[in-house]
Parts: sequence; structure tokens; C-alpha cells
Amino acid sequence: MNAAIPPTLTLADALAALHHAPQVWCLAGPWSVLTWDVEPATLADLPLAPETNQISSTPNPHGWDRFAGGWLVQLDYEGAVDVVRVRSGLVWDPLGICRPFGDVRLPGAARPAIAPRLAEAALRPAWDCAGHVTRVRRISAHIAAGDCYQVNLTLPFCATLKAGDDLDVFAALLAANPAPFAGCIRRPGRPSIVSHSPECLVACADGVIASSPIKGTRPLGHRAELLTSAKDAAELAMIVDLVRNDLGRVAEPGSVRVMDAGRVIDLPYAHHRAADIVARLRPGTGWRDILGAVFPAGSITGAPKRKAMEIISSIEGGPRGPYCGSFGWVDERGAGQLNVAIRTAIITTLTTALTTSLTTSEGDRQQIAVHAGGGIVADSIGEHEWAEVLTKASAFAAVLKGT
Repeated sequence: MNAAIPPTLTLADALAALHHAPQVWCLAGPWSVLTWDVEPATLADLPLAPETNQISSTPNPHGWDRFAGGWLVQLDYEGAVDVVRVRSGLVWDPLGICRPFGDVRLPGAARPAIAPRLAEAALRPAWDCAGHVTRVRRISAHIAAGDCYQVNLTLPFCATLKAGDDLDVFAALLAANPAPFAGCIRRPGRPSIVSHSPECLVACADGVIASSPIKGTRPLGHRAELLTSAKDAAELAMIVDLVRNDLGRVAEPGSVRVMDAGRVIDLPYAHHRAADIVARLRPGTGWRDILGAVFPAGSITGAPKRKAMEIISSIEGGPRGPYCGSFGWVDERGAGQLNVAIRTAIITTLTTALTTSLTTSEGDRQQIAVHAGGGIVADSIGEHEWAEVLTKASAFAAVLKGT
């Protein structure tokens, strides 16, 4: 145990000491990892996914597992990839006990937490309800024409931060709405990523690969309605079929199995339906092969995937960037977990002014874009889809003291 890092150190306190750090990578869930000591790497540096051995462990698609050293990975929806090798950092177990690894020291003294706050009263959507209904109808026309079965339509809600920076937003988000695949990434010269994602793109361990797509949403308190919705069940079934085919591209023939076709994820602000699909990996499979098969996730594209992505590009009108991409870890043995970067905000114009002040000046204000979306199928109703988008954006809005 590193004497400078007590086992009682909390993730929130560690984040509070990193506001000067130019680079921060954090995964927060059942297990959490935090590092600011990384070096550049590439996908080619990642080891092959592990083959089956006599001591087999099941990959976990329900939350971050322990990171035991290796690489952190981030992919934009459009395919840009960032890989770093971790030299040192901190890990928290599910009981909240902190364990340092490598030659790690917190880089600075903690500053008081700042409650993030918007300069405006509300997050501003890229279009309004009428605009969303129009886009849903355009997608419905594609479905009626036989071009696709489902398309995931998303949009950003934008605002200016009056107080708080990316780490403040992340800490407040974790306190109010913890999620199994949350994370925060800060890098020099790039926007920060803040996410409280509940969704697993892929988990891999000992020759087994798993994915857990999410489809179907209801506000908190409407769980029974979600469970009895034929529309949401059909929506999930379409994506389960797509993910089965995606995994089949890197799986041993005949090994793909649906382990759970419709479990419920209960979050502090919403309920979701999700499925668990597993397969045995073909020997010699690399992470480039895995990502080539499953990325981007079918749950945030649609079916068939490539046609849905063409429609998304024509209707949304701009790149998604880190949103609907993925981030996660790969260890020295080749095991790993990557999420789907939903429930994700992008924060730009990073400054260090907040390290000495509880509020920012006009010139220091940072822009935040909170993205949300949902799957459109043949019987989707535009106004209902708009309500689903608002439900998904509501957690971020509440943390930012806005609507």
C-alpha cells in the first residue's frame, strides 16, 4: 500500500485534487479506476483477446470490473480511436476501498467542490418537439419503404456552464445518478467526455464475449408499463438479433446464445429493458477484430446497421463525436470491457480558472452539450419519442440545476 494514498480516500476526494491535471481518465461503477499518468498507445498494442483456459471467468456486461493494469480506450461514433497505456493510478473496489497501483501520487491539493450550474435556465435542444416529430416521420417513411427496421434518432441539448468544470459535473453526476458504466475523460486540446452510461458494448474474458444492448425506456415509477409494452419488446428483439449477428462475426460457429432476452435495468431516473448475449471467441481474435464486428453498437444505430447509419447521417445533420461511441479498458491478458457512450455530455473550452474561484468569469464559461435519443420503429409516435428523449436528458439537467 502506498503510504501517501490512504485506503479511505474516496473517488470524489481524488477527483477534487485533479482540477489542474491536463489529463484525467476515470471509469466509475461497481469497480472504479482513476488515472492521470498515461502514455500514448494504439489498438495494435493491445494483446489478443484471451482464449479459454481451465480457470474460466464469465465476462461481466452489468458493470465495470476490476482494472488490473493495461490500456484505456476511447472511440468516437465516427471511428476516431484514442488508446493510452496506464502507468499508475487508483482503483476502488465495490466496498469503496482505495488501492493504488504503480508509483502514484496525487498531483495537487484538493479544492472545494463546486456545484455545477448553467448560465441559462434550461438546456437548449437542437430542435423542438415539432422538429422531432418531423424526423420520426421521415424515419417511418424509410421503414415503410423497406429501407430499415429501426433507426436510433439522437440530438444534443446545449448550454453554457456558469460554475463548475468537467470534473465537478462528473462528481455531481455520480452522486446523484450513479451508473454501472460511468466515466470521465479529459485530454489536452480536446473536449471532455462526461458519461453515466448504463450500457455495455462488449465484455471479454477467458475466451467468452458478451454484449448487453438496451432498448426500451420509461420514467421512474413506470416499470410495469415497460414490461408489458409490445412495442418496446419488439424494439429490443430487433437489436438482439443484430447483436447476435455482430458477435457471430468473431465467434466460434454455433456458440452465440441469448442468456437473457429482456431483463430490466432500474436507474434513479428511468427504467430500461436490456438483453444479455454471449458467445465463444474464435482463437486468435484481436480487439481490432472485435471492434470491427460490434462497433458502433446496434442499439444506437438501428437495423440493418449500415443503412440505419446512412439515415442517421442524413437526418441528424452533424457528427455525434464521442457520444454513442465507446470507452473502457483492456488488461495485460487481453480481457476487457467497453461501454456504449450514451447518457453522455461533451464539455468544451476547458480552463483552469476554477481552481482558484468558485465561479467563472464571462470569458471562462464552458460549453456543454448533453446528448439523448431513442430507437424509432414502425409504430413509434413522435410525441412519445420526444418524451423519452426528455426523460433521458433529465438526469443531466437536474445535476446542472436546469430543466
